Amino acid sequence: MILHAASIAAFFVQQAPQPQCIVKCVQGAPDSWLKWLLPTIVQTVVSLASITAGVVIAVWSLHATSHRDHKRWVLDQKRAEWRELLVGLSETFREYMPPYMSDETAQKFIQDVGNIQRRTDRVTMPFIFIAQYLEDQKFHSRIEEFRALMVEQGEIMQDILVYNHFPGQANSVLQDAYDLIVENYDEIIKFTRGVAEKDMVLNLKNDNKQ
Repeated sequence: MILHAASIAAFFVQQAPQPQCIVKCVQGAPDSWLKWLLPTIVQTVVSLASITAGVVIAVWSLHATSHRDHKRWVLDQKRAEWRELLVGLSETFREYMPPYMSDETAQKFIQDVGNIQRRTDRVTMPFIFIAQYLEDQKFHSRIEEFRALMVEQGEIMQDILVYNHFPGQANSVLQDAYDLIVENYDEIIKFTRGVAEKDMVLNLKNDNKQ
């Protein structure tokens, strides 16, 4: 009887519906868009930074080179103008103010006064790059003072040659008047050479600093 009951119980256990084991696949959270986009962003930023740095360096280098080239060009123009001025003054000196020999030298000088004035006008007018420096150094004032002296001493020589008030001293007076003119013009040439050297040295120092 006991076995029969056990058999019946076993039968019902087998027939009872078994609980179903349902395994649900839990889907993981979707990958964040930053996970795959971040490397691209970083690479883009790095690339842009490199390009920007390259552009900045190139622009700076171009600017520095252009500025340096411009300074050197200005320096070359100044050098050319100083040379032109000194050559012009020296040529005028050699042509119109030779060493005094006799009253003929004084006569020739009196005839050349107008030519000297015109030559100094042409020599001192056309400059651009050294014009302000010449003005600062009172160069044109020195030229005007020389012209006034030239006219004054020329009139003295003219009077001596025409009237010859002092026959025994005429040649000495003529030479003194002429020598004063020559000495003053020679001082202008030396002065101009000195300010030219000073200007060029200052510009070279400034150029080397840069």
